[in-house]
Amino acid sequence: MGNQRGVYTAIFKEDIVGDRSASFTYGLKSLVAPDLLLRAICWAYFDKDVLGGRPHLILPASVKINGVDLFDANALPEPAKTGFCRHRGGNFPVTEAPAQMARAEDYVAFLMRG
Repeated sequence: MGNQRGVYTAIFKEDIVGDRSASFTYGLKSLVAPDLLLRAICWAYFDKDVLGGRPHLILPASVKINGVDLFDANALPEPAKTGFCRHRGGNFPVTEAPAQMARAEDYVAFLMRG
């Protein structure tokens, strides 16, 4: 019975990059929930049994205005654009959209916090 492997289907629903799903086999002598979850993520996002490589840090082109590096936040590709927009104003109710030009150091902080 310990060699029998289970067949699992994982479904992840995301509002930015869309839904992902994967079917995979998993089985050890005992169920290890964190390992099962990690394998589900790996199969759904990287189509393999291990995590994919970490992407390189890509910073948008910026201009220096009054000694501050700024960039066009609306030119960011998805899902970075939506994630950064949420990061800039997601914690507070706002009555207007964030400014189009954002500080480059804020974007780096957003990327580095994971």
